[in-house]
Amino acid sequence: MKHISIIFLLILLFSCTSRDKNIDEGKTYTIKLDDNQKTNLKYSDIIDVQNWIALDTLNECIIGDVAKIEDFNKEYYVLDKTIQKCVLVFDEHGKYLRRIGKCGQGPGEYIQIYDFTINKKTGCVVILTGLSKVYLYGLEGEFKMSKQVSKSLLWNITSNDCGYLMSSNHNTYTEGENAYLLYAFDSDFNLKGKWIHVLPEQIPTLPLLSSALQTVGNEVYCCDVFTNSIYTYNCDVDSVIKKYDVLFPAPMPDRIFANVMDFMEKQRDYDFISEAVINEDKMLLGYIHQGRYNLAIIGSDGSIVRNGQYSGHFPKTFHGSNNELLSPISADEYLTYWEKLPITHYNGIISPESNFMILKWTMK
Repeated sequence: MKHISIIFLLILLFSCTSRDKNIDEGKTYTIKLDDNQKTNLKYSDIIDVQNWIALDTLNECIIGDVAKIEDFNKEYYVLDKTIQKCVLVFDEHGKYLRRIGKCGQGPGEYIQIYDFTINKKTGCVVILTGLSKVYLYGLEGEFKMSKQVSKSLLWNITSNDCGYLMSSNHNTYTEGENAYLLYAFDSDFNLKGKWIHVLPEQIPTLPLLSSALQTVGNEVYCCDVFTNSIYTYNCDVDSVIKKYDVLFPAPMPDRIFANVMDFMEKQRDYDFISEAVINEDKMLLGYIHQGRYNLAIIGSDGSIVRNGQYSGHFPKTFHGSNNELLSPISADEYLTYWEKLPITHYNGIISPESNFMILKWTMK
């Protein structure tokens, strides 16, 4: 009887921890960024402009700041967390179509919006809100359901054919040492697994990235700026591997990331990732080195294609369809910077009062 009890206890213990998963063994590429490889880079070394899309300038769709862009079925889904506090939908020419989600306290409404994703398999928009609650809407904006998905604070979400991946960005206060960086859910938001313990110190400094999670094909990339690591999640085998290690001459210590005042004061003394955009065959990595902005284009095998100090303005960038990249550009940015460059310009009138534009481009 004693042996049976021990066996039962072991089975119970295993069943309670089976969702806590180790990183799978796999090839990790090392990206070594140092001054020996550097040149001076400008926009024409990186950006190949494909098209400009001016978004409608109407009261109901004026955007305060673009937190994320996704494209689907020739429509652009734009997250504004400041003024509209919802996802705005525009057609391929920039015409305003509809909004998805609403800030409030009524049925189907939320208090605060963090992120969103489009599940292209199920045809729904998922909004991630405060306290790790998700709200599901149809593509036309009709509310379907909401669900609390985790005790941990989750800040980012993306989707693939198997469900969803979310990230805590090492900034979660509710589960202590039981909190993880990555959480995988099936299409009904049942927890499938969680990987990578959060750092021992809470990190209140949120990543500077446009998007910490990016879906490329059926893989999800997670850029962890606090450990200079880039992970991939493959839902077909439900596994996470560390794909890239980024080596800097003077990496930012965790203890400085963990203190906002220290970070602001000492950021010029250290190196850290500020942007990562992944395509099928290469990655654009933005980083701060000695207080200056640098860009590197990295091959899929970790090789450095270009690396150097970047002079000029570099916009937020999101992964789009057909290997294209999407960057939100305010009217003021366009008029004071982009319009003066010898590139393809918008074939229309932009005034200081105009809404945001979307720059479609590819990496050179």
